[in-house]
Amino acid sequence: MSGKRKPVKSFRQAQLTAVDKWIQSALDFLDAEDFESAEAAARRAIGYAVRRSEEHIVAMQLLASATSNLGKPEAARDLISEVLEMAPLNGSAYYDRAVYHANLERFGQAARDAERALALDQRVELVQEVQKFIARNQPHVDAECVLRSEEFTLANLIAQEDMYDKALAASKAKRFSEAEDLWCSAIEMGDARAVPWCNLAVALALQKRPKEAEMALERATELEPDHRAVKHNSDCLARLLELSHLEVLTDEVVMFMNEFI
Repeated sequence: MSGKRKPVKSFRQAQLTAVDKWIQSALDFLDAEDFESAEAAARRAIGYAVRRSEEHIVAMQLLASATSNLGKPEAARDLISEVLEMAPLNGSAYYDRAVYHANLERFGQAARDAERALALDQRVELVQEVQKFIARNQPHVDAECVLRSEEFTLANLIAQEDMYDKALAASKAKRFSEAEDLWCSAIEMGDARAVPWCNLAVALALQKRPKEAEMALERATELEPDHRAVKHNSDCLARLLELSHLEVLTDEVVMFMNEFI
């Protein structure tokens, strides 16, 4: 699905302040598909903006859009989540996050946020865009649910994807035992994809449990032998196992640890 989500242009004044000028520059760079310059301009706008002001929120949305288009969908999603903490009734931000969820193949979370966007913002342009997005996203939701079981619902899918996020957060915080438990819980909810098993394998390896890590990766390979995560984590796991005798986490181990899917 396309990552080229741009916030609606609603910010124009006759007398432009510094923050307004950087917002306009970011918009222009996004239109020109110069995403690195758009990212830089959005950051400058954020630097000038008063926190939680309309300008700050718009600049954050623009930064998220540029970040997504630079191939960093998870970072874009994190940025837009910050926006929603500041402005929980911002329908366009929920739509932005729905797009970023979909780019991360979190189709259940995408569906949830798209519905929230419709409930909060009734502008015709946005409603039409969100409805088109929902139509594109729904086949992915249906496919993910059927893959797990005939009884698997959208609510089940959302709960599993929320569990993925908790497990990833624990992994990145080096809470590997907690991450292991969370990955196992997510897998029990519906065992159909390789990525949870790949991440479980890495969490096990970092707890110096190589045999269990290898078994987890074998299960990932059974499920999706051609998935990029399987090959990637196979390489990482091999290196982690070589380093598993270490008593402390070296920079090299941390580098691999930061490669969680």
